[in-house]
Amino acid sequence: MINYVKKLQTVEDVFEYKKFYKDIILFFIIKMPKARINLASLDINKLNEICDSIKEIAKKTKVKMSGPIPLPTERLKLTTRRSPCGDGKASFENFEMRVHKRLIDLDVNERALRLVMRVHIPEGVQISMEIKE
Repeated sequence: MINYVKKLQTVEDVFEYKKFYKDIILFFIIKMPKARINLASLDINKLNEICDSIKEIAKKTKVKMSGPIPLPTERLKLTTRRSPCGDGKASFENFEMRVHKRLIDLDVNERALRLVMRVHIPEGVQISMEIKE
């Protein structure tokens, strides 16, 4: 590397040198495998607790993390008639269930993934992990 730096004499050589190292850096950034974690829950507080614990793990292990990215909340609505027999006043009740979702991307690090696997997941939270390249 030192010999290559000494040979830089023209502006074109400097640009070629920068492009060479930029390509190497981009190769490692793009080719680095990532763990994608999908979280879904009816209770947003439980979901935020898990996201915070994963953030702490990423900070402790010095792993690059992107997220938690909030995905659109899925709203499931159900309208029913109050009267069981169908006679009488036509009044209706509306019920709604909200499914909150988050997405987290972590760089693959064996220690970090083991700690993420040990995180206590409360009842009612769905989690899925997959390794992306």
